[in-house]
Amino acid sequence: ITQTIYQANKHVFYMHPAATKFHHAYVGGLSLHTLTMLQMVEPFLSIYPYLNRDLLYAGVILHDMSKIDEITGVDGEYTTEGLLIGHLVMQTVHIDGVARKLGYEQKEEVLLLKHMILSHHGQLNFGSPKKPQIGEALLLWFVDTMDSKFTVLGEVLEQTEPGTFTNMIAVLDKMRFYKAKQ
Repeated sequence: ITQTIYQANKHVFYMHPAATKFHHAYVGGLSLHTLTMLQMVEPFLSIYPYLNRDLLYAGVILHDMSKIDEITGVDGEYTTEGLLIGHLVMQTVHIDGVARKLGYEQKEEVLLLKHMILSHHGQLNFGSPKKPQIGEALLLWFVDTMDSKFTVLGEVLEQTEPGTFTNMIAVLDKMRFYKAKQ
Protein backbone atom coordinates (compact mmCIF):
# COMPACT_ATOMS: atom_id res chain seq x y z
CA ILE A 1 0.00 0.00 0.00
CA THR A 2 2.77 2.42 0.99
CA GLN A 3 4.80 1.59 -2.13
CA THR A 4 1.77 2.04 -4.40
CA ILE A 5 0.85 5.43 -2.94
CA TYR A 6 4.47 6.62 -2.85
CA GLN A 7 5.13 5.60 -6.47
CA ALA A 8 1.98 7.41 -7.65
CA ASN A 9 2.99 10.64 -5.87
CA LYS A 10 6.79 10.66 -5.69
CA HIS A 11 7.42 13.43 -8.23
CA VAL A 12 5.04 15.87 -6.57
CA PHE A 13 6.01 14.66 -3.07
CA TYR A 14 9.60 15.89 -3.45
CA MET A 15 8.51 19.35 -4.60
CA HIS A 16 5.49 20.01 -2.37
CA PRO A 17 5.45 22.04 0.85
CA ALA A 18 4.25 20.44 4.09
CA ALA A 19 2.10 23.46 4.95
CA THR A 20 0.97 26.88 3.71
CA LYS A 21 2.70 28.58 6.66
CA PHE A 22 4.49 27.74 9.90
CA HIS A 23 6.50 24.54 9.31
CA HIS A 24 8.17 23.28 6.13
CA ALA A 25 6.18 25.74 3.99
CA TYR A 26 8.61 25.71 1.07
CA VAL A 27 9.51 23.66 -2.00
CA GLY A 28 10.55 20.20 -0.81
CA GLY A 29 9.24 20.79 2.70
CA LEU A 30 6.97 17.74 2.67
CA SER A 31 9.76 15.32 1.80
CA LEU A 32 12.21 16.94 4.25
CA HIS A 33 9.62 16.71 7.05
CA THR A 34 9.05 13.03 6.23
CA LEU A 35 12.78 12.26 6.07
CA THR A 36 13.44 13.97 9.40
CA MET A 37 10.64 12.00 11.01
CA LEU A 38 11.99 8.72 9.62
CA GLN A 39 15.38 9.59 11.13
CA MET A 40 13.73 10.44 14.46
CA VAL A 41 11.83 7.14 14.81
CA GLU A 42 14.90 4.94 14.33
CA PRO A 43 16.28 5.32 17.90
CA PHE A 44 12.81 4.74 19.37
CA LEU A 45 12.59 1.43 17.52
CA SER A 46 15.78 0.19 19.18
CA ILE A 47 14.65 1.37 22.63
CA TYR A 48 11.06 0.10 22.35
CA PRO A 49 11.23 -3.20 20.42
CA TYR A 50 7.47 -3.79 20.73
CA LEU A 51 6.86 -1.08 18.11
CA ASN A 52 6.20 -2.44 14.61
CA ARG A 53 8.93 -1.01 12.34
CA ASP A 54 7.06 -1.55 9.06
CA LEU A 55 3.85 -0.04 10.40
CA LEU A 56 5.69 2.95 11.82
CA TYR A 57 7.62 3.60 8.59
CA ALA A 58 4.40 3.32 6.56
CA GLY A 59 2.63 5.76 8.90
CA VAL A 60 5.49 8.28 8.71
CA ILE A 61 5.72 8.08 4.92
CA LEU A 62 1.97 8.36 4.38
CA HIS A 63 0.85 10.63 7.24
CA ASP A 64 0.99 13.88 5.23
CA MET A 65 0.98 12.48 1.67
CA SER A 66 -2.51 13.85 0.98
CA LYS A 67 -1.24 17.38 1.58
CA ILE A 68 -0.40 17.12 -2.12
CA ASP A 69 -4.15 17.33 -2.75
CA GLU A 70 -5.01 19.44 0.30
CA ILE A 71 -2.72 22.37 -0.61
CA THR A 72 -2.26 23.79 -4.11
CA GLY A 73 1.52 24.20 -3.70
CA VAL A 74 4.12 26.67 -2.46
CA ASP A 75 2.45 29.95 -1.49
CA GLY A 76 -0.71 28.07 -2.27
CA GLU A 77 -4.10 27.84 -0.72
CA TYR A 78 -6.13 25.00 0.61
CA THR A 79 -8.19 23.20 -2.01
CA THR A 80 -11.93 22.80 -1.56
CA GLU A 81 -11.40 19.13 -0.66
CA GLY A 82 -8.63 20.16 1.73
CA LEU A 83 -10.89 22.61 3.52
CA LEU A 84 -13.94 20.35 3.62
CA ILE A 85 -12.26 17.01 4.37
CA GLY A 86 -8.59 17.55 5.26
CA HIS A 87 -5.48 15.47 4.68
CA LEU A 88 -6.07 13.02 7.55
CA VAL A 89 -9.37 11.81 6.16
CA MET A 90 -8.26 12.17 2.53
CA GLN A 91 -5.24 9.91 3.14
CA THR A 92 -7.30 7.36 5.07
CA VAL A 93 -9.74 7.11 2.16
CA HIS A 94 -6.80 6.75 -0.25
CA ILE A 95 -5.26 3.95 1.84
CA ASP A 96 -8.63 2.21 1.96
CA GLY A 97 -9.00 2.40 -1.83
CA VAL A 98 -5.52 1.01 -2.50
CA ALA A 99 -6.04 -1.74 0.09
CA ARG A 100 -9.25 -2.78 -1.68
CA LYS A 101 -7.53 -2.86 -5.08
CA LEU A 102 -4.75 -5.02 -3.66
CA GLY A 103 -7.14 -7.30 -1.74
CA TYR A 104 -5.83 -6.22 1.69
CA GLU A 105 -8.95 -4.50 3.00
CA GLN A 106 -9.51 -7.09 5.76
CA LYS A 107 -5.91 -7.04 7.06
CA GLU A 108 -5.36 -5.78 10.59
CA GLU A 109 -2.30 -3.83 9.42
CA VAL A 110 -4.51 -1.73 7.14
CA LEU A 111 -6.82 -0.90 10.02
CA LEU A 112 -3.86 0.09 12.20
CA LEU A 113 -2.33 2.20 9.43
CA LYS A 114 -5.61 4.04 8.90
CA HIS A 115 -5.83 4.63 12.66
CA MET A 116 -2.32 6.12 12.61
CA ILE A 117 -3.25 8.54 9.86
CA LEU A 118 -6.52 9.57 11.52
CA SER A 119 -4.84 10.13 14.90
CA HIS A 120 -1.52 11.71 13.92
CA HIS A 121 -2.54 15.19 15.11
CA GLY A 122 -2.94 13.63 18.53
CA GLN A 123 -5.81 15.63 19.94
CA LEU A 124 -9.35 16.24 18.80
CA ASN A 125 -8.87 20.02 19.04
CA PHE A 126 -5.90 19.74 16.62
CA GLY A 127 -8.00 18.04 13.95
CA SER A 128 -7.61 14.37 14.80
CA PRO A 129 -10.87 12.45 14.59
CA LYS A 130 -9.31 9.93 16.99
CA LYS A 131 -6.61 10.05 19.68
CA PRO A 132 -3.71 7.60 19.26
CA GLN A 133 -4.58 4.15 20.60
CA ILE A 134 -1.54 2.12 19.53
CA GLY A 135 2.11 2.77 20.29
CA GLU A 136 3.00 3.47 16.67
CA ALA A 137 0.28 6.12 16.42
CA LEU A 138 1.47 7.74 19.64
CA LEU A 139 5.05 7.92 18.39
CA LEU A 140 3.91 9.24 15.00
CA TRP A 141 2.09 12.09 16.76
CA PHE A 142 5.09 12.88 18.96
CA VAL A 143 7.71 12.95 16.19
CA ASP A 144 5.40 14.89 13.87
CA THR A 145 4.86 17.48 16.59
CA MET A 146 8.55 17.61 17.54
CA ASP A 147 9.75 18.08 13.98
CA SER A 148 7.22 20.79 13.19
CA LYS A 149 8.16 22.75 16.32
CA PHE A 150 11.94 22.24 16.33
CA THR A 151 12.23 23.06 12.62
CA VAL A 152 10.48 26.39 13.14
CA LEU A 153 12.51 27.10 16.28
CA GLY A 154 15.75 26.49 14.37
CA GLU A 155 14.68 28.75 11.52
CA VAL A 156 13.74 31.56 13.91
CA LEU A 157 16.92 31.18 15.98
CA GLU A 158 19.01 31.52 12.79
CA GLN A 159 17.57 35.02 12.38
CA THR A 160 17.96 35.96 16.06
CA GLU A 161 20.97 37.81 17.45
CA PRO A 162 22.85 35.99 20.23
CA GLY A 163 21.92 37.29 23.66
CA THR A 164 18.37 38.20 22.60
CA PHE A 165 14.97 36.58 22.48
CA THR A 166 13.08 35.51 19.38
CA ASN A 167 9.79 37.10 18.46
CA MET A 168 6.73 35.14 19.54
CA ILE A 169 6.57 31.83 17.66
CA ALA A 170 3.02 30.82 16.73
CA VAL A 171 3.61 27.03 16.61
CA LEU A 172 5.23 27.20 20.05
CA ASP A 173 2.23 28.71 21.84
CA LYS A 174 3.47 32.20 20.96
CA MET A 175 6.42 31.76 23.31
CA ARG A 176 9.74 33.58 22.88
CA PHE A 177 13.04 31.72 23.10
CA TYR A 178 16.43 32.99 24.19
CA LYS A 179 19.47 32.51 21.95
CA ALA A 180 22.61 32.05 24.03
CA LYS A 181 25.61 34.33 23.40
CA GLN A 182 27.79 31.31 22.47
